[in-house]
Amino acid sequence: MGHCNNDLGHPCDANDGEPCSSCAEWLAVVGDEMRREWKAASPQERDPEKYRQDMIDAGRGHLVRP
Repeated sequence: MGHCNNDLGHPCDANDGEPCSSCAEWLAVVGDEMRREWKAASPQERDPEKYRQDMIDAGRGHLVRP
C-alpha cells in the first residue's frame, strides 16, 4: 500500500493507481454531499445548458465542453 501523494499537484494514486484509504474516504464523503445537493437542486439549477452559460458568463467557459 502506497503513501498518499495528492500534494504533488494531481489526485492521489499512491495505491497502484487508486487513492489511498484516507483519500478514498474523503472522496466518498464529498460524493455523498454532492449527491444530496443535486437532489435538493431545482429543475432550473439542474439544466445543463443554463449551467454551461453560467460558467461562460463567469469567465470559466474553458471548463465546459464546447
